[in-house]
Amino acid sequence: MIRRLIVPQAAAFKRRYHFPMKVVKLGAIALIQIIWTSGVNAADTNYELKPINLPGATGTVALDYVAYDRATGKLWVPASNTGSVDVIDEATDAVAQVTGFKTGEVELRGRKVIVGPTAVSIGDGVVYIGNRGDSTLCVIDAHTLERGECLEVAPISAGRAAAADGVVYVAATRELWITTGTPPLGISSADKSIQVFDASDPRHLKLKTKIPLDGSAEGYAVDNKRGLFYT
Repeated sequence: MIRRLIVPQAAAFKRRYHFPMKVVKLGAIALIQIIWTSGVNAADTNYELKPINLPGATGTVALDYVAYDRATGKLWVPASNTGSVDVIDEATDAVAQVTGFKTGEVELRGRKVIVGPTAVSIGDGVVYIGNRGDSTLCVIDAHTLERGECLEVAPISAGRAAAADGVVYVAATRELWITTGTPPLGISSADKSIQVFDASDPRHLKLKTKIPLDGSAEGYAVDNKRGLFYT
């Protein structure tokens, strides 16, 4: 389920990076559950729980990152193994779909699973989708839901270790930062780096640089005001 809650600021981060000037990972059974809070008091227990079915889903749908677009009032939900991204209208709960994302079969803990789009970040009039199915980043128009170009992050042959995990738009520098691999499942990043893409033209990403790390990044937070990226 997805919870909209007010929580205390985290006391510490593993690492932070200056740049020049995780929503909980979960699986769902073919639905999204939204919890609306009635106030800001953390002790308040007056919540409204509302399930929303994901169209075309049967059985378990693998979910990772989701993102809310305040400008359009839409919640973006990459529904990995379905090969689609579901877009939920907060006013009506209507669900639109961006379909046609490639999926791929991988072995995970001794069994075969289907993976597809799992990462999302809201950009400047566009939404960026990271797809584990073919190791690409795709650009989607935030208003029309029309899919634009898709950029290869790594060859498919490089596997999940090179596919996008976290994808985050850094508004202060108009860049898209991505992490790779799946560290919680024991899949380390192939090159142990953060890839930085130039998003000055929001619809046409260009690889700008890589930031080497001493391990695999997992999760992120951005402080645009002070020019900091935490991971």
